Amino acid sequence: MASGLSSSEWADETARRWLTNADQIEAMLAPVDDVLLPAAGLEPGMVVLDIGCGRGVTTRATASAVGPTGQVTGVDIAEVAITEAAVIPSAAGSAPITWVTADAATHRFPAGHHHRVISRFGIMFFDDPLAAFANLRQTTSPDGQLVVAVWQPRDTAEFQYLAIEVALRIAANHGHRLRPDPPDAGPFAYGKADHVTDLLHRAGWRDITFTPHQLDLYVGGPGTTPAQAVAIGRAFGPLSALVDQVPPGLADRIVDGVTDALADRWDGTGVRLTAAIALVAASP
Repeated sequence: MASGLSSSEWADETARRWLTNADQIEAMLAPVDDVLLPAAGLEPGMVVLDIGCGRGVTTRATASAVGPTGQVTGVDIAEVAITEAAVIPSAAGSAPITWVTADAATHRFPAGHHHRVISRFGIMFFDDPLAAFANLRQTTSPDGQLVVAVWQPRDTAEFQYLAIEVALRIAANHGHRLRPDPPDAGPFAYGKADHVTDLLHRAGWRDITFTPHQLDLYVGGPGTTPAQAVAIGRAFGPLSALVDQVPPGLADRIVDGVTDALADRWDGTGVRLTAAIALVAASP
């Protein structure tokens, strides 16, 4: 059900559609923060930069972890996301948060300023990733660290591939050959250890680690029905691009088929699928 897009595509209309479904998406991705934030080794007083922060769920959790003596900056290229993030209160005792609308790939952050640069799926859409990671390295303190979550390639877990497999099968049964992107296309390439390690090395990072994780995620968050989950996938996931390749009647059959497949994964709380992510860490 996961998907990706360029930073320029995210900045306007796609961000608005994401915000429409933000409550469900954030509930769905909460388990990712449960592995990302401990891996970041956040401590009181740290100065942290959160890349691609969206409405700031991870940013606010980080601010709580580093406490009132810390500092946190949430940056996102989409002004509409930052506008919403800025009015959501943080927990008592949290670090102050600075909200910045900017492209993290090119924004001039203070040199050597941040103890941690973190991101939950926000670093995979840079238009010039080599320059972007070099830019983030220069703002990381000498003893600091980059710690980010990325999707593994789309063929590694049901969360990434189930809807696509169903769509391909139904379309083929009706004489249509759909053409999905390769499993490691676009943002999914960052889930390949050799690719992301080489990229970070060339950007000047060192001591790079790649740690795969499998997590059970509720599609659309706990309580989301199969039909609601498919609607979210139609708005953001690769399912949307596939359905757009076929006539309306067949599109409806595909949506119905994916809904049935998700209904089979309903566990009484929601539609639970195993997702494959990785945590990538590096030192400047």
